[in-house]
Amino acid sequence: MNVILSGPGGSLEAARKMMQAGAALVRAGGAGVFIDNSALAHGGEQWRELTEDGGPDALTFAFAAIIGGRTEVYTMGMHALGLRDVVMKR
Repeated sequence: MNVILSGPGGSLEAARKMMQAGAALVRAGGAGVFIDNSALAHGGEQWRELTEDGGPDALTFAFAAIIGGRTEVYTMGMHALGLRDVVMKR
C-alpha cells in the first residue's frame, strides 16, 4: 500500500511539517518515505532520524537530490524548501 502526502511546499517550515507527517506514518508501520519530487527514498529509521534532527542539513538531505552528469552537476527538489535548484558546470 502507498500513502500520498501532499501539502504546500516552498519553505523550511512547510518541509518540516511534511517530515513530521511522514514520520507519523512510519511510526504507524510504514517502511519508509519516497520523495516524488526528487526521486529519493529513505528507510523508516533514517526518516525518523532526519525528522528528529530537523535542521537545514537534514531537510536538504531528505528532500533534495544531487545529480552529476558529464557536463554539469545539479540539484533536484530544492523548491520543496523554498530554494532554487543549483546547476554547476563541470
